[in-house]
Amino acid sequence: MDRTVAELILASLCERAGSANENVVLTSAELAALRSLYGSIASEDQKLGISAGNSVAAKGTAAAPFEPTISWHPVSIQPETLVCMDFGTSFSKASAALGDDPDKVPELIDISFGEDTGGRKRFLLPSELFIDAGQIFFGFAAREGFERAEADQDRLIDNPKQYMTLGMDVTELRQKSLKTEQDPERCFSQRDVLVLYLAHFSSLVKRSLSESGVLDEAMLRYAHPGWEKASEQANGKEMKRIMAEAIALARLYPSDFSVSLELDRAKKLLAAARIASDSDLPFDLLKESVREATAAGAGALLATQLGKRQAFVIVDIGAGTTDIAGCVCVHNAQHGYVRVWEVEPAAKAIPSAGNVIDNALQKMILEASSLTSKTIEFERSQHALRRIIRPLKEALFTRGEVTAELPTGEAIPIKLADFLDTAPMVRLFDKIKGAVAEAYAASPSH
Repeated sequence: MDRTVAELILASLCERAGSANENVVLTSAELAALRSLYGSIASEDQKLGISAGNSVAAKGTAAAPFEPTISWHPVSIQPETLVCMDFGTSFSKASAALGDDPDKVPELIDISFGEDTGGRKRFLLPSELFIDAGQIFFGFAAREGFERAEADQDRLIDNPKQYMTLGMDVTELRQKSLKTEQDPERCFSQRDVLVLYLAHFSSLVKRSLSESGVLDEAMLRYAHPGWEKASEQANGKEMKRIMAEAIALARLYPSDFSVSLELDRAKKLLAAARIASDSDLPFDLLKESVREATAAGAGALLATQLGKRQAFVIVDIGAGTTDIAGCVCVHNAQHGYVRVWEVEPAAKAIPSAGNVIDNALQKMILEASSLTSKTIEFERSQHALRRIIRPLKEALFTRGEVTAELPTGEAIPIKLADFLDTAPMVRLFDKIKGAVAEAYAASPSH
């Protein structure tokens, strides 16, 4: 287990044990964290009678029943500091800028999420949750818990962003449940999962900023997917409310959102956040959101030539949707900085992206194998491919070829040129080309 994750798990355990009025039951993750950090001590588990599911006496005074109330506003705000959060399909990331003077280049702050086993900072946070042993795990801990349990892929909540993408009505997510495999006790709605994950994300961002010396609250901007025009305003309003609830939860109960959270406690926190009034939530920290495609292309937009007015069409092929934005950029020689305007009619989104590529690659591999559909070997290979299809895809597009090793021992070579000629890939890129053409036609420079 990663040391950072293990330390966070034990910090959460200590807080839970300190407020308990009865014996505390160790989860499998907490036991694994103990063994990871204190192997020589944890080897005496059997002598001590410690195992996952067994109770351990907790010292402390009796605690009152947990009945949270959500009401939080920042004591002090650093308005010239802006944090940008990108809630991604597979991974999420964030960055910060110090300075709000358009005549000066801001100081950029990297936001990291702990370190890997080699001591290197991690800048990508898995967009994943995992429910197991009465707890819900977030981010890195979710992935580790999923792999430790050797669970079926269907149990991992590995794409919560899909609940708010193109064609989705974010205002109705409270009525939509998770799959039974993901949430056997039927504890959470899709909206709940968004709030929980974003609280975790926000908590880690705040921790990273504090470690960089930014102690006051910063203003926050986040990227949103391309929504249909009819639902854009309502979705934007609901998404802002979800973000405000998540930030309040993260600030009031930071240790609850560092690694994992007991299901009963999570339900109480979510219920309290839902009934909080708007005046009890930190809407004053939230700046206007920005389209994901515009955020993705920000670096290229800032490269606008000095003294030029240029139009850009940005294509952001994500894991679930392809977002397209049109922007006009002016690099004024007198001011010395780039100003950007979004071209509203150019904004497009199509519900086809990396998911189509994943499915097409898996299909090509299986069809190239000697396996017969609906056999046990076929099902095993299909299941195994689902777990590794993304790294296979990345390797294919990076190197131009890849070999997929199946559980049967069969090795299937795939070449990128052949893959791009398959019918699903041709249809996908035809759709993208059509959407880009429409965005280009809407550009004022056209």
